[in-house]
Amino acid sequence: MADYQDIKGLRVKYLSADPSTETEGEVWYNSTSGTLKTSLLMGAWSSGGTLPTATIAAATLGTQTAALITSGYGYPGNPSGIPQTNIYNGASWTAGGALQNPRVYFPGAGTTAAGLVFGGISQISPYRTAETEEYNGTAWSEQSDLITARSQQAGAGTQTAAMCITGDAKTPPPTGTSSTLVEDYNGASWTAGTATSIGKHLAMGCGTSTASVVWGGNAYPYTIVGSTEDWNGTAWSAGGAMNTQRRGGGGVGIQTAALCFGGAGPPVPSPTDSNLTENYDGSTWTTNSATLATASSSQDGMGTNTAALLAGGSPNTPPNNTETEEYNFAVTTQTLTTS
Repeated sequence: MADYQDIKGLRVKYLSADPSTETEGEVWYNSTSGTLKTSLLMGAWSSGGTLPTATIAAATLGTQTAALITSGYGYPGNPSGIPQTNIYNGASWTAGGALQNPRVYFPGAGTTAAGLVFGGISQISPYRTAETEEYNGTAWSEQSDLITARSQQAGAGTQTAAMCITGDAKTPPPTGTSSTLVEDYNGASWTAGTATSIGKHLAMGCGTSTASVVWGGNAYPYTIVGSTEDWNGTAWSAGGAMNTQRRGGGGVGIQTAALCFGGAGPPVPSPTDSNLTENYDGSTWTTNSATLATASSSQDGMGTNTAALLAGGSPNTPPNNTETEEYNFAVTTQTLTTS
């Protein structure tokens, strides 16, 4: 019969105290306490600072302790796109510079000191917009437009090397199309990129301009997909399928270490908001045991796959969210037996 070392490649250590640095899957016997212990990697969502305004379909960017959320639908008072920007310091939100062109359903990229937003739905005809703006830590400024106006697209990269991936490119709303279009931004202008294999909008994505990943989304008319596509800087390739297909959720991390949370899943045309979390390792999606306190959609995420942030969104039951949730992933010690 195989023993623990054969299975895990690690020996059960006999120690007088718990190790100061633990490795996932490590098992040891603490002779002082008479306990057999192991190290497990575990993630959990917890409450963060409250947003000043309940917001959905906003653009987000940054990290868990230096995040930005801008525009989107604001409730109550202004359901048509608000110009305000809020900055998160890991504990609370404060006001930042107002967006030049308020809009909804658009992505962000970069950091709070060097941010980028593009596309979306404005309240001015032809509604779906090509507007691009950069944030310098204080104020937004208009930049070169996208080649093709669109909304509900995924974004990846930084302020000087970004990607606009798929989206809804038809004007005017409400009917639309699911686009395969990709555009690349170099800090000054947009150029046509390599199209994805599957046209969709409300997809989720993350990564860099040379190593990004896009997954999920909605393909017209009423199909929520769970497929994944990986970008290597030259071409798109098929990745692993999600365990729970959905659209309009949060996506953070890098191509080989991504996190998806929330979103809306089947049935359509009236999907149900989700509280689920999944991890992607570059080839396979794994369902995470951590769940959001409030199931929601029409939000994006900030941060990494081990330290993520979700703000706002639309829950199954109104009113819309002012909630912020933080995800943290760490090694924890579990006691297996006691003497």
